[in-house]
Amino acid sequence: MKNMTSKDENQQTSISERINSLSHDKRKLLDSLQKNQGENGEIYQPPQPSPPDESVHTSREDQTHGGQDAEITTNTSHWSPLVAIKASGSRPPFFCVHAIFGSAFPYYKLALNMPESQPFYGLQSPGLDGEQPSLKKIGDMAKLYIETIRKVQPAGPYYLGGYSFGGWVAYEMAQQLCKAGKKVNLLAMLGTAAPMTMVNPYFFEHMDFVFQYTEDFNKLVLNSFLSDEHRMAADLNPDMNLAGKAYPPLLSPLYQVVEANNRAQFTYVPSPYPGKITLFVTSEFQKTCGLDPTLGWKLLATEETEVHLISGNHLSMFHEPHVRDLAKTLSACLRRSEK
Repeated sequence: MKNMTSKDENQQTSISERINSLSHDKRKLLDSLQKNQGENGEIYQPPQPSPPDESVHTSREDQTHGGQDAEITTNTSHWSPLVAIKASGSRPPFFCVHAIFGSAFPYYKLALNMPESQPFYGLQSPGLDGEQPSLKKIGDMAKLYIETIRKVQPAGPYYLGGYSFGGWVAYEMAQQLCKAGKKVNLLAMLGTAAPMTMVNPYFFEHMDFVFQYTEDFNKLVLNSFLSDEHRMAADLNPDMNLAGKAYPPLLSPLYQVVEANNRAQFTYVPSPYPGKITLFVTSEFQKTCGLDPTLGWKLLATEETEVHLISGNHLSMFHEPHVRDLAKTLSACLRRSEK
């Protein structure tokens, strides 16, 4: 057994060579995972500071309603979906929902490029810690995230956004807040197409591809990042692989989160939104979606859909130098919406 698990340079393919063979988007994901994996294999969880002084984020609506809100029922666990990427600042906070992989990490560069006065919070998927159950419905995610952000900002108006899949969750959060009589001053879609088949006639074929993508990701992780012992165990006992028992602590929860988020977007049926939607999109992604420059949002928003073209592409818009363009445009929209 010792000889079987020894590393032979002539027979083993290095991890770096395997990563280089991946498509660009998968490689970027794995790079992020490696950077954020601690020595004990746990998800990186930034320190959670105390909630900002309520006087900083108290709005006219707070004064009108006396700050009285419904009781929060979120389970008080040490783990929270809320990531205080940048908690300080005198302006109302911006809350940005995770994309399909569940992590708030991609928003760090965006937050750092925002003005010093702008607080920036990310929302990450339950289940990334391997302990919380993954949510499989966008409505349930929105409810949990609303309860979470109201611990920081008890009353509106709120400033919400999300990238790609996260835009759908932010949209549902805005819907639920409006139904509860709360005001949403900004609903920002960061490279997010509307969740409707009329935006892309091949929507359901695309979803089949997404499910296959997660299966490929599963195999990729198994072949590239598992120790020899884990890999042998999975080969000798396929049931162990299917049960998720052959994965290291970091990657098995991630796969479950991705699968849950994929199924959530597949089943989500949106209702018309009684307000304005602000879309931030690259010209490349706009052309890819085709049919409608608002990516379908004008069919859902009862008010206007404001479109801002951002440099880069769907992935690079969060990286230098394009993230500076996104931060500048988003910041300007936040300032205007505060008036």
